[in-house]
Amino acid sequence: MAVGFEADNDPGETPGFEFEEVEAREEPASPHRWWRWGTTLRSRYSLRINTERHLERHLIDRLPNLPKVGWFLSIWLLLIFLLLITLLLQIRSLTAHYTVLLPDRGGTYTEGLVGRATNFNPIYASTEVDRSVAKLVFANLFDYDQDNRLRPVLAESLEANEKAQQYTVRLKAGLRWHDGEELDADDVVFTIRTIKNPDAQSPLRVNWEGVSVDKVDDLTVKFTLPAAFSPFGANLVLPVLPEHLLASENVKQLRDADFNYRPVGSGPFVFERLVSLGGGGIDDKEFRIRLARNTDWPHPGLDGAAPLLDSFHFWVVPTAERLTELFNQGQISGAFNLSEEDISLDSADWRAVDLNLMNGVYLFFKNSSPRLQDASLRRALISALDIAVLLDSLDRKTQRIFGPLLPEHDGYDAGARPPGFDPGLTRSLLEAAGWQRARGGWSKDDQTLLLTLTTQKDTPYETLAREIKRQLAEAGIKVELDLRPAESVPLEILQNHNYGDMLIYGINLGGDADVYSYWHSSQVDSNSTLRLNLSEYQSGLADEALEVARSRNDAAERRERYGDFQRVWMDDLPALALYRFRLTYYTLRHVSGPRDNTLVIDNSDRFTDVSDWAVNQRRRTVERPGGSVD
Repeated sequence: MAVGFEADNDPGETPGFEFEEVEAREEPASPHRWWRWGTTLRSRYSLRINTERHLERHLIDRLPNLPKVGWFLSIWLLLIFLLLITLLLQIRSLTAHYTVLLPDRGGTYTEGLVGRATNFNPIYASTEVDRSVAKLVFANLFDYDQDNRLRPVLAESLEANEKAQQYTVRLKAGLRWHDGEELDADDVVFTIRTIKNPDAQSPLRVNWEGVSVDKVDDLTVKFTLPAAFSPFGANLVLPVLPEHLLASENVKQLRDADFNYRPVGSGPFVFERLVSLGGGGIDDKEFRIRLARNTDWPHPGLDGAAPLLDSFHFWVVPTAERLTELFNQGQISGAFNLSEEDISLDSADWRAVDLNLMNGVYLFFKNSSPRLQDASLRRALISALDIAVLLDSLDRKTQRIFGPLLPEHDGYDAGARPPGFDPGLTRSLLEAAGWQRARGGWSKDDQTLLLTLTTQKDTPYETLAREIKRQLAEAGIKVELDLRPAESVPLEILQNHNYGDMLIYGINLGGDADVYSYWHSSQVDSNSTLRLNLSEYQSGLADEALEVARSRNDAAERRERYGDFQRVWMDDLPALALYRFRLTYYTLRHVSGPRDNTLVIDNSDRFTDVSDWAVNQRRRTVERPGGSVD
């Protein structure tokens, strides 16, 4: 049977379904709908009842049992807590193991100094403040490294002829002054000739007498000496002055030139300004000297890195007490004129390093004194002294030395030692020399053994002198002390040798082993340039060794000659080597300053590694044995 739709024949109608319009009205509620509502209500009620019963059964009814399981829950909570703590400690331990705090860039280092700022020109700098500023602002031709060997700074090379009488220095290319001008051979020649000019009145002039300097080309300078002199390289540890700024100055007025107070150098830091802090007279005024990092440092071809610091300041104060106050307040980063007893900071907040000074303190025996001409008497005096006790009497750090050279000197003989503390040897030596022990001491030919010991008063030398007097008294040797004021030292002691039988004094031994000035016979003569042979020691064998050593370029031969000299010196014992001071430098704990055991010829050499100094720190990953961490 076919099923279909019959189309409307009206062409105006669209074919489709027919819908009947019906009036809307309410339907009476169906009995099935009421049944569904009732069922829903019963289900909801049943669910609520079951939930309440479940909570009552599994929670409320079990609450009385909670105390019984409290210990079990507590243990679990404690274990979870301990696990978290262990995890945190492990993370911290791993962080410390694979990372380390290292110096970081930026910030200002402020060093405290006691003294006065007078002249920053390095050919005049005489105070601690002057030399410190000059060291950072001006670069040297050469410097000593930590192995006490010459290393080039502005220079590229140093060559000597076979006779050690002519030296040629080649400069690095691309050197510039802080004002941007080129630094070349003209500046080096100008510096040396200015120092040599007597009208300039530079204290460095004595080192350049008889030396001629000539420019070979823009980067090469030639030095010609009047005689062979192999230690000449030490003279080239010398800052260079800018000719373009100073050539127009009257050399007689150079000491007072404006340049000396606003210097332009070529070193790692640029001078900015000197600021007066508050009022007060010239002797109690405080200053801050501000230096900024030289963005062109290091110069092309110069080993090393740019300074980590943005700036370096000196806070100059009149007294050590004020310096200690600033350090205790954390207002300065570091200083070396401090006493540990006066530091009130917690020990965890500061640290100290010791720098090795290239100097020596000696008990000089005046060999021209009638009694001390006898080497056996000098040996007797030495064996009567307990050096360890002597050094313990001082209130500063020292290091024992044993002879005319230091361990860092090329040619040092570690086996060359004086006799040790031996009262029996003292007695036997004196008796062998004809001295007799009496109630009042030792005597010979009706003359009592009485010696005069001269030194500078109100210094560690005075403390040492009193202890020497005490120890020699125990051996029956009488000593009178002759204590001199500081102002008498240059003329009376150093120049005129106006002192008693013995003298306690310190000398700067320098980086080279050449100690000719202190022990050669020619340096006893009052007409000698410096007259630094304070023992007035004269020995043909010692003279020969010193002369040959300073006239040879061969390093092995120089070492051999210095070995000969030390053996002769130990046989004659013209003096007793006591100690060298150690420069103790203090910094706040977070600060990176000079390295421990840095070699220091002058105190300003503490800045040898100033490019590595820092006041900021950053944690960095480090490699460990067996693997690495990125």
